[in-house]
This record gives sequence, structure tokens and C-alpha cells, in this order.
Amino acid sequence: MSNFKYVVIGAGIIGLSIVNELLKRGVLGSDILLVESEDVINLHQTGRNSGVIHSGIYYEHGSEKQKNCLRGYDLMIDYLNQNGIDYKLTGKLIVATNKLEVQNLNKLISKANKSNIDLDILDATELKKYDKRVSGLKAVFVKKTGITDYTKVTESLLKSIITSNVTIEYNCNPTAYDKDMSTLKLSNGNVIKAGVIINSAGSNCDYVYEVLEEKKSPIVILPFRGEYYSLKPNVKFDIPIYPVPNPDFPFLGIHITPSIKGISSVGPNAILQFKKDSYYKAAFDFSFFMKTIFSRGLLRVVFKYRKIALKELFKQSKFSYYEKEVKKYWPGFSQKYIEGYYFGLRAQALDSRGLVDDFILANKTVQLYHVLNAPSPAATSCFAIAESVVNKIHENEKYN
Repeated sequence: MSNFKYVVIGAGIIGLSIVNELLKRGVLGSDILLVESEDVINLHQTGRNSGVIHSGIYYEHGSEKQKNCLRGYDLMIDYLNQNGIDYKLTGKLIVATNKLEVQNLNKLISKANKSNIDLDILDATELKKYDKRVSGLKAVFVKKTGITDYTKVTESLLKSIITSNVTIEYNCNPTAYDKDMSTLKLSNGNVIKAGVIINSAGSNCDYVYEVLEEKKSPIVILPFRGEYYSLKPNVKFDIPIYPVPNPDFPFLGIHITPSIKGISSVGPNAILQFKKDSYYKAAFDFSFFMKTIFSRGLLRVVFKYRKIALKELFKQSKFSYYEKEVKKYWPGFSQKYIEGYYFGLRAQALDSRGLVDDFILANKTVQLYHVLNAPSPAATSCFAIAESVVNKIHENEKYN
């Protein structure tokens, strides 16, 4: 039986950052086990996002998202610089195109002021100075926003982790945990003596929670399919351009994002999918469907957003929806500019009250820690989340 002081479950950008943070604090690589369900990294959320380094403007002051995003932004820039990973500080535009959006934009400005986020407030004429194609009644230019390639970040982290002699088990999941004996059984048959276990399993964190805690998870992870259309190489944007998001829905709307590779994309939408970790549009898991569709939280979401639920969860898959939404702020947009299509899955937590808006970093014992909700801006926030988790572990170790 192998013995490890720390076992990290999930080798996405959060799990890799937690291992990196443990190593920075002086933990020996030989004392760490990293467990990954796939045979390589970057197959899911980390490898399928838009690459934006977020500013934190959208999140409530004092929330976990806000605190970790602000701290994470600085830590990410430092890491990119130290490891020679390409990035570009672009800033970003958030554009209001009607009176209601102006009201909601003003609320975002208030949040930004509370969090000391630097921005410029623009009228319709000033907006045109940033991009002549874009129109709106009012906008903000958020200065602390950038773009990078998060797959390069995770590849760099993994290389450093391997060099530090961390043990990695691929193609396996936890199947049982004995709290009294502190033993973890993996699906490949290995049994591990584990001091501290950290659950950072992304879309499967609810499953891992139930294995480790031997009780129902307080959240269910819903996979929302986010579809992107890539623009032709000659249709370039230098600045990410966002609409004002619906404050009652935890998604940012259809936006335009340049990539560090030079190709811009339009997206994503947010369509509920009834199978985890599958990249087929028609993917369906009957047991997951039954578990999800009759959950109290989803029923509350559907009731709360009943006027927009069909549009948000189903109609968004039509290109006409994209065209309508993007034309609000880019009137010249049309299908002739589209060259490619791809999509990713956002692991969004749902509890008994509905969609969970904030990050959840939970622990009830000194042995088990869970990152239960870490959608966007988790990539930006990864190093700060890792700090928070390891701080909590060391705090508990100090007093126990």
C-alpha cells in the first residue's frame, strides 16, 4: 500500500495549481499523489475555454469569486511572466445597447468602484474610438483584462510537477474511502493511505464528494454546453467585447473574444446538457437526466426564469439567436464571417435553492477538502484558489 500525505483528485488547472502550491510551501513531491480520470490533461474545461484573464468586475464585493479573481489575476500575470508563456493585456469592453442594459451596467460600475477596478466610462461616441464596428448607448473599458492560452499554463505546471517527483495516476477515479483507516481505493485497484485528500474533480466533484463523505453531495453539477463560432482570419478583434450580462443568470452572454493565436471567436451560449464530459451535441445519460430533471434546484431555476428559460436553455443553439444577440453591439455581424465551430462544457453547481453563483471551497474535517463550484473565472483564479485551499489545510494542521 502506497502512503501519501496529500492526494489531489483532478488534474485540471485547479488541481494542478493546488499541487504547485503544496510544492511551493515545501511539501516533497514524493508525498503527493495526483489522480486524473483521463489519460491526458486538458480534455475538459481547462482546455476548452476562451482564454480570457478576467478582471473581477462581475462579482459581488467580498464574494469568493471576487476575492480570488482579483488575487488570481496578479498571480496569473506573474506566472506567465516567470514561465515565458504568451499573453496580451487587451482590456475589455462591456457594451450597453438599451436602457435596461444601461441600468445594469451602472450596477457593474458600482461593483467595480467597491473593488477598486480601474475602468473608463464611455459614451456612444467614445466607444467608437476603441472599435468602429461596435455600437451602444454606453460602455465601460475595463483595463485589467487579458488573453492567454490556459493549456500552456497547465502544461507548464504539469512539467514542473513531474520534475518534482509527484506521483500521477491516470485513467482512474476514487471508488471508496475508509475514514477510520484513511485509505482511498481507486478504480485501477490501488489502495492508498492518504493523509489529506483534496477534491478538485471539476464536473465530477459531486460524485467524488459522495465517495469520500459517504453521503449525498450538497450540490449537483450541471454541464452547460457553451458553443463558439470562430471568425475568419481576416475578421480580427483586438479587444474582448461583451454585452451587459443578465444579472439574474450566471452567464456573461454572447461575446467576441480574440485569442492569443490571432483568431477571434463569438460565443458562448449556455445549453443544459444531460451527460457529463461528452462532446457530442446529442449526448444523453438517462440516469443523469432523471437525477437532474426532477431535482428541487432545477425546478426552482425553471420556475424562477420561466419567462426566459426556453430561450436560455434551448433556443440559443440556433445561429439566428447568435446573430440577434451579437448584432445588438456589432450591427454588421453576419454568418459570412464564420469559419469554424467548437464547444466546451461549463460545470455549473446547482443546490436546493437553484444555480450557485459563487465558488464553493468546503471542508468539514481535517482530512477532506472539496472545491465544489469553480466555473469561470476559475482559470484566472486558479492560483488564488490554490492558496486558499492550502492555507485552510495548514491552518487545520496547525491546530490539530
